[in-house]
Amino acid sequence: WNSWLHKPGLPPLFDDTSASLSPHANYDATLRDGVMRLASYFHHSDIMGIGTPPASAFVPGPEGDPSTWPGPLVVAFLTELSVHRASTPLHMNTLPLISSCVALSPRLDRNLEVQFLWLKLRLRAGDSSALDGTCALLRTCGRMKYVRPLFQTLISSKVPEFRERASTLFEEVKGTYHPIASKMVSRDLQCE
Repeated sequence: WNSWLHKPGLPPLFDDTSASLSPHANYDATLRDGVMRLASYFHHSDIMGIGTPPASAFVPGPEGDPSTWPGPLVVAFLTELSVHRASTPLHMNTLPLISSCVALSPRLDRNLEVQFLWLKLRLRAGDSSALDGTCALLRTCGRMKYVRPLFQTLISSKVPEFRERASTLFEEVKGTYHPIASKMVSRDLQCE
């Protein structure tokens, strides 16, 4: 008790395996491990980005079925998958498999973070059907956390239609954004 109350720094945590104080707690990493396994599964099933289907279906572990995961786990999964796929985008054939495995469709209207991460993955894959959803999001959301990365993804795309649409869309909506967000996106478009 004295170390918790009177000593500087973070308090020590009890280690359940021994009765001693330990700087490392025994956290249940089941959910995190499930997220990492699923992201790794989709990454390795299409590691070259050529659209090869997975050799076998994903078998959920103790973390449960991914289609029933709460929003924060889906966000963690999409974030981890984005990290895995930073250098090589996913193939278009992999996108529906991910969507059905994690049941993304009903979540997209309720969770802006899931929608943002999913749109970025789809745009990087060259999915032109994601363009309308991206434009709708950029028209309704002015938060720079979402706006700038989506515009950067559109600008850096290999699909000419995405780059053209980014310019015309920005001209349409720049007055609705915060001045700093508008200035930063404008700089991104000029560096194109």
